[in-house]
Amino acid sequence: MIKLKNFKVLLFSLLVIILPKMSSAQSSTFGKGFYRINNGSVEGKSLDIINDGKNNKLQLAKSGKFTGQYWKISTVKKNEMQFFRLTTQWLGETKALTIVEEGDKMTLKMADIMDINSDQASKQFWNIESANDQVQDGVNLFTISNEFTGPMVPLTFENNKLELKFKEVSDATQIWEIVIIK
Repeated sequence: MIKLKNFKVLLFSLLVIILPKMSSAQSSTFGKGFYRINNGSVEGKSLDIINDGKNNKLQLAKSGKFTGQYWKISTVKKNEMQFFRLTTQWLGETKALTIVEEGDKMTLKMADIMDINSDQASKQFWNIESANDQVQDGVNLFTISNEFTGPMVPLTFENNKLELKFKEVSDATQIWEIVIIK
């Protein structure tokens, strides 16, 4: 006989394992155009690539007509699961937003596209989930998380840096506006 406490622990464990997999089949779909990605905590700035010769670091920069701010959101399917890969018009479809492990820390960079069957490919697979409870002025908002780290560790802009951080309820630093631009 399973004790109630053990049953709750088992149920919670199953939900932690199963729900992220179920939720990664997003209802949101994106067209073939380019999108601007803005953070809910900063007005007038967009997700951008730093033009420093290496062209692999990210920042939030003043929104403008810069191809490093024009994001293509492509559907990637693996094992009947749907994810998104994020590339820019500037760097083309050979570089994608990627989690890179540097020691005990994970950073975000633009890196060469990985084969979807490689062991590391999940570092380029993104879940974009509606945050409809966060709709402001008729604008649809989203959370963006990575398949490698899971939905409880979304993309965050805090203290003037981009990072993956444990999810907090109603935290504007983890809410993103995605707007079609062309």
